[in-house]
Amino acid sequence: MQDQEAQRLGAKRQRFLFNQGYSYKAIRGLPNEDDNPLFSTKEGDQKLLRTILPHRDSNEHKQEKFTKKIVPSTGSLQRPVNPSNKLKHELFKTYRK
Repeated sequence: MQDQEAQRLGAKRQRFLFNQGYSYKAIRGLPNEDDNPLFSTKEGDQKLLRTILPHRDSNEHKQEKFTKKIVPSTGSLQRPVNPSNKLKHELFKTYRK
């Protein structure tokens, strides 16, 4: 079922690209990525995890540190008062005082 859906969507993508003026060529016979994994041994996987995990933790710490600095304001926002109506746009002169 999923393969049929993928084929249908693939054909739809090809028609769309062709209608947009693009040309395409199906390339077959490429080596499968699963045939040559980057880390084929468990030791390689573990080494990669040991190098990635400390960096990930330090990034989370930086994010926590950044979010702790943001403090919601307790005061209300006040707009500067413009005593002169001359600087207001004409629509605002009519509806606002």
